[in-house]
Amino acid sequence: MRLSEMAVGVALDYVKSLFGTPLMQKDVYNVAGAADYIFTTKHAWIVARMRSGELLAWSVTVTDKRLKVDLRNRTFCLVKGKLGRSPFPDVVAQPSGVIEEVGSVSYAYAERTYFGRPSTYQSVVFMHCMEGVGTFENGGSTSCSGDAPIFRH
Repeated sequence: MRLSEMAVGVALDYVKSLFGTPLMQKDVYNVAGAADYIFTTKHAWIVARMRSGELLAWSVTVTDKRLKVDLRNRTFCLVKGKLGRSPFPDVVAQPSGVIEEVGSVSYAYAERTYFGRPSTYQSVVFMHCMEGVGTFENGGSTSCSGDAPIFRH
């Protein structure tokens, strides 16, 4: 997969050259002038948030348990582990923030971290959601195991 070629600031045409024609496009209600472009691959869903032709943020939701992406390559060697494989405590020792969303038929858990200058002032969010692969144990605790899609902005 071409995830290693993604970077904040690249052009929409470049993202399309990596992942093809987006499956969907949706305006972002709380970010003026921004739109999310949703791409599918054999192994993951890719969401590219664009504004004025520039990539603001992107996310990966792992849909194939065989996908193995080393997080060190995507986080300036600040995070160890494998995308979609490593439990939360293995990827972020002390998150800057945590969110848990419990719905009547849905569940999501995320931990955010901010590394400052070493990560070019970007935040990284690791999340488990029902759309991805893997399991999630001990709902709401950081001793969970399961997939950890990555969100960057």
